[in-house]
Order: sequence, then structure tokens, then C-alpha cells
Amino acid sequence: MLVAFVALIHAASLSAQPRNRDIESLAMLALELDEELVLSDVSQIKFLIEQFVRHEELQNNAFIRGVIDRLAGTYYEKSSKLKTALDYHIKALKYFLSVEDFSLSSRIANDAGNVCQLLGFLERADHYYLMSKMLAERSINDEDRYISLYNRGRLKLLEGDTSLALSLFEDYELKAEELGKYVSLSDVNSMYYMIAANRSQKESALYYLNKAIEYADRSDSRLAKSNAAINKAIYAVEIGQMDSALILFHAGLDYRKAMHNQHLICEAYYNIGYYYQLIEIDDSARFYFDRSIGLALDNDLYVDGIDGVEAMLSLDLSDEERKLYKNQLNDLRKALLSSDDLALVSIEERSDANESTEVRDNILNLIYAATFVGFLIWFFVSDRKRIN
Repeated sequence: MLVAFVALIHAASLSAQPRNRDIESLAMLALELDEELVLSDVSQIKFLIEQFVRHEELQNNAFIRGVIDRLAGTYYEKSSKLKTALDYHIKALKYFLSVEDFSLSSRIANDAGNVCQLLGFLERADHYYLMSKMLAERSINDEDRYISLYNRGRLKLLEGDTSLALSLFEDYELKAEELGKYVSLSDVNSMYYMIAANRSQKESALYYLNKAIEYADRSDSRLAKSNAAINKAIYAVEIGQMDSALILFHAGLDYRKAMHNQHLICEAYYNIGYYYQLIEIDDSARFYFDRSIGLALDNDLYVDGIDGVEAMLSLDLSDEERKLYKNQLNDLRKALLSSDDLALVSIEERSDANESTEVRDNILNLIYAATFVGFLIWFFVSDRKRIN
């Protein structure tokens, strides 16, 4: 597909006034490649951006500029630059709203919600999930109506509204069953398992755990398999099979490392640290909590960092160490509160398709900056979560 993309963009650039149909085909092919490359080689997303930047005549089209910002948002999200990713998601959303592409607007609003949730901006995340749902109702693509349900359900579960979370998960599950999406079915049954386990409903928890594992096995998703391994490990701890639990925790960690998903790796380190805390091997617990905290700090994952520091503070520490971690906890909480500084996009907002070259300059800055950073793959559902 990359070869086809290069040929198409070259052909479009030869025309003094590329036809709208050519531009649309070019943009849609780039978006299809974006979906594929985010699972494999994120550095190729930079290549797609470079091709658009090279042909300035194509950037007079608002849809193309939305595509460029969409690609930039993906690049930064998967490179763990979450604040910058959110900025580009918002820019892309404005452009797609300006051309009334409600399908892409809905999906990008969902992606913005996912990044906000990872950053700990929960109210902002809910805003974008609701916006995604509202836009999807104006989309001709039926599947768009369900893309934000799972993520909003996770958010409500995090906020303690289990009743609403369950309602959202059930609606999501119905659509996933209709479409035969094994990854989605595994994910939602994992959520049911955690809810049942938290309620000490052992039989129900085991039922949903087995269903989640079954669907994960039927899929080819490393994410689903990693979640299944972690959930099996948690269940093994609950029934006292500690040796099996440790093997499963590490299997989940290996899956997540292969995906380069920093948030999920933080979570896996935290789980292993908690395992060692349970069996009272504090040195190992501290090692894994510290790994989780360090990774969180490197990637602006404030919520993960707060969880890791709070876990560390539950261990037997010296007075000096306790003071250090308490200060770190306060710093993380302040950072969480002070970093939510990007303007919200309303559903009615429209951008001017004939703006100055601000967006083009921003993308050129992206290309220059990208030369100096490593290319990391970060696959989300939890964090760019869709029906998949």
C-alpha cells in the first residue's frame, strides 16, 4: 500500500489543481495506512507526513490538512508524547468538523478521549467520548456509533459509576457480537471479570475470565492475549497458585513490551510489584514499583505514576525515603492538575479551511524534531480503542 500511496501522491502533485476525487482517494489511503502502521512500524507514519509536506499544493484542502494532523497525532501518541498528540488530535478534529466528515470526527474525538484518560484528564476525556457519540449519530457508518462505548465505560468504572459502566459495556458487547469482533468481546468480558471479582462474585468472575480467554485465543491480538494473561495471573493469586501467577504476570509483561505500550507496561510492572508485596519480598516489590514509576514519569503518565508512588509508600521505607516519595507524589498530583491546558473543541466548532500556514509550519517542525527521536510503537486500545 505504501507504493500505491507514493504513486498516487505523485500523480496528484503533477496536476495544477488536483481533482477532489484524487485528493480524497489519497487521503483515505493515508488513513488506511495509518491504521496498519500503528500496529507495526510507527516510523512509516513519519514517512507519510513527509510525502504530504513535500507537495504543498495539496495542503490547500482542509481534508488533507486534517489527515496530516491525524497522522501527526498518531505519531506522537505512539511515540509516548501524549500532550503533543492531544494537540494534534484537536487540530485534526477541527479540520474534519470544518468539512463535516462526521465519521472521522467521531473517531478522532474518541482518540482524544483516550489520550485525555491516559493523562488523567477524566472530565475532558468524558467530554470527548460524548462528543464522539454525538458525531457518530450524524455519521453514515453504523460502526462509528459504538467506538466510544468501551472507553467511556472504562472511564465510568474508574470514577466509581459501575452501573453506568455496565450499561455502556453491554451496548458495546451487543455490537461486538453482531460484528463478530473477538478482541472486543475479550476486552469487555475482561471488564465483567474485574467487576465481578471486585464484588467477590467468584463464580461469575471465573465465568467471565474464561470467556475473555476464549475470545483472546480466537483472535490474533497481542493486546487481548496480554490482558488475558494478566487476568489469569490475578485469578491465580486469588486462589493461591502463586508460582503460576508469577509466570502469567511475566507473560503479560512480555506481550506488552512487544507492543511498546508504555501505559500497559507500567501497569504490568505495578502488578508484579504488588505480587512480590503479597508474598513479602519487599526488595523485589520496590524494584518493580520503581520501574513502573520511572516509565510513568518518562511518558507523562501521571495517574500511573501516582499509583506507583502510592504503592511504594505502602512498603517499609526509611524516613528519608518516605519523605522523598511523598514529595514525588505531591509533584505528580500538581502536574496532573496543572497540565490540562488545551482548549476543548465543541461539536459546533468549525475551522477556517483557508487559514495561514500555521499548521503546515507545525508539521514541518514535527518532521525536523522526529529526526532526533527514536521511533516507538504504541498500540491503545486502551488507548486508540475501536471495535476491532
